[in-house]
Amino acid sequence: MGSREEVGSSGSIEVLSRGKLYVVATPIGNLDDITQRARLVLQTVDIVAAEDTRVCAKLLSHLGIKKKIISSREHNAKNSAEGILKLIREGKHVALTTDAGTPCVSDPGAVVVKRVREEGFPVTPIPGSCALAAALSVWGFDFENFVFEGFLPSKKTKRDSILEMVKIRQLPTIFYEAPHRIIDTVDAIELLLPETWKLTICRELTKANEEIAVVGVHDAPAWIRENDYRSRGEFVLLLSGPPDQSDNDANLARGKRLLELLLPELSTKKSADITSQFLGLSRSDMYELALEIENKKN
Repeated sequence: MGSREEVGSSGSIEVLSRGKLYVVATPIGNLDDITQRARLVLQTVDIVAAEDTRVCAKLLSHLGIKKKIISSREHNAKNSAEGILKLIREGKHVALTTDAGTPCVSDPGAVVVKRVREEGFPVTPIPGSCALAAALSVWGFDFENFVFEGFLPSKKTKRDSILEMVKIRQLPTIFYEAPHRIIDTVDAIELLLPETWKLTICRELTKANEEIAVVGVHDAPAWIRENDYRSRGEFVLLLSGPPDQSDNDANLARGKRLLELLLPELSTKKSADITSQFLGLSRSDMYELALEIENKKN
C-alpha cells in the first residue's frame, strides 16, 4: 500500500506511508459524545478492531460509517494482536475500540498496543469519553492526587485486602463496578471503612438513567437496596476519607448548633440522625454530643 492522505487532528492533511494503530475512545453511553476527531479517524481507517463487533457496528451505524470490523477481545488478545500487526505491516490503518470509553483503562487493548509498539509502528491516542474522568469531574472533592483501582477483584479476600489498604493510605480512591457485584461491594465497604468516610456512587453515567449520589459508607447498602433499579447498570465508586481536622472542627461546631435547635422538638436519636445525615458526620458522635447537650441542661 502506498502513501495516502488522512485528516489530521487539526483538520490538516497528513500523508501516511506506513500502517498505524489508533486507540479510539468511544462514548460510554450517549452516542452523541463521540468526538469529531474520533469520527474522522473511524471514517478514514481501513479496519476497526472492536471488543464487541455488534456494539461497534451500532456506533458506526449511528455515525453513518461503513467499515470492516474485526474482533479484538480480552480472551483472544494475543491472537488478535498478531492479526492486527499483520494488517499494519501491510500498510493498513487500524482503529482499536472497546465497548465504551477509552481502551486500556480497565478495558482490553493493552496487549495489542504493546505488540504494535514493540514492532516499531506508530500508535496514536484519540482521546474522548472515559468513565473515570467523567466521575471525577462531578465529584466535587478537592484533591491533589487519587488512586484508581479499576475493578475490584471478584475474590472476597483480595477485595477486602484492597479496601483495608484504602483505609490505611487515606487517599481518595476510585473503582469501577458491575451490576452483579455492586451489592457485595457496598456491603464490604460498609464493613471495612469507618463511617466518617463518604461514597459517591455514579450510576449509568451519560445514559438516560444516570444517577449520582453522595452517601456515608454505612448508608450505601441501604441506598442501593432502596429501589431494584439502583443495582442495575455500570458504576463508578469514589471513596473519600474524613475531612481535615480544621474542617472537622467546624463541622462539629455546626453539628452542635443544629442539635441545639432540634433537641427541644425531637428525640435524642432523631436529632442525632438528622444532624448526621445533613452534615455528613458520624451518627454515633452526634448522638454522644446530643447527650452532652441534654445533660448540661439538666
